Amino acid sequence: MSFLKSLFGFGKSSPAASEPPLSMEHKGYTIVATPMIVGREFQVCGVIKREVEGQAKEHQFIRVDKLPTREDCNELIFRKGQQMIDQMGDRVFG
Repeated sequence: MSFLKSLFGFGKSSPAASEPPLSMEHKGYTIVATPMIVGREFQVCGVIKREVEGQAKEHQFIRVDKLPTREDCNELIFRKGQQMIDQMGDRVFG
């Protein structure tokens, strides 16, 4: 059974490394889209980065949302990243 899972990509998740990650700026933060491939879908995964008091900070977020295309997934990653920044600001870094 595990042979069939690996053959069709089920049960695995991996970073979608075939294309360089996209990024965008939002209120002084950088949001980097790093979608993961799960089966035949793309899972929402991203990184929020910012320099705080001279120190580089980053927060990785992974959500359960899965979308059929990389473009749709990247759009949702940026929306969720912006939402987290708007709601939490620097508290996103813990």
